[in-house]
Amino acid sequence: MKRLSIFFLVMIVSYSIYYDLKAGTLPKVEETAAQVIATDTEETPVEETDEEEFEIEHMEVKIKSGDTVLSLMEQMLDGPLPVSIDQLIEDFETLNEGQSPQDIQVGKVYKFPKY
Repeated sequence: MKRLSIFFLVMIVSYSIYYDLKAGTLPKVEETAAQVIATDTEETPVEETDEEEFEIEHMEVKIKSGDTVLSLMEQMLDGPLPVSIDQLIEDFETLNEGQSPQDIQVGKVYKFPKY
């Protein structure tokens, strides 16, 4: 009887793990990320000037407490980046005149590339 109980317990735990991985129990990220972008960031589409040799479409975003370049880009795109992180850093530095993504400051406006 003890072995049968353990077997059923293992089966219930296994099914619970399978169901959680397959269907999930957390809210969908797309819905919450869209709401966060609408309420937490101030963004204005701006086209790049002709001073650069190449044009990078970008948006200007005011940084709030806790924001990082990567988190803001993932929120804007509603998912993962379509380019490498190295490319994102390079584009960010190009748009912001050499400003490092690690040195962004709360309250300032920075340009973020549109992908």
